[in-house]
Amino acid sequence: MNKKQLDERLKELHNELKRIKSVDEKELQILEQLNTDIQGILDQKESDQSHSYDQFDEKLKSAMEQFAASHPQITSLMGQIADMLARIGI
Repeated sequence: MNKKQLDERLKELHNELKRIKSVDEKELQILEQLNTDIQGILDQKESDQSHSYDQFDEKLKSAMEQFAASHPQITSLMGQIADMLARIGI
C-alpha cells in the first residue's frame, strides 16, 4: 500500500460524502469535518501526514459507527481506509 492508493481512496470517500443528502444535523457536522480533514490530508506534503492520519483515523472510526446503519456503502469505504491506515501503522 502506498500513498497514491490511500489518496485515491480518500478522494473516493470525499466524493461519496459530498453525495449524501439525507442526514441529520449531527451527521452533517461529521460529514463536513471528514471532508475538511480529507482535503487537508490530500493537500499536505507527504512528510507532514502521519500526525494528520492519526487524528483522521480516530474521527473515521467514530463516523463509521454513526453511519453503519444508514449508509453501509460509505461505511464500507471508510473501513477500507481505516484498514489501509492500520497497514501503515496508524
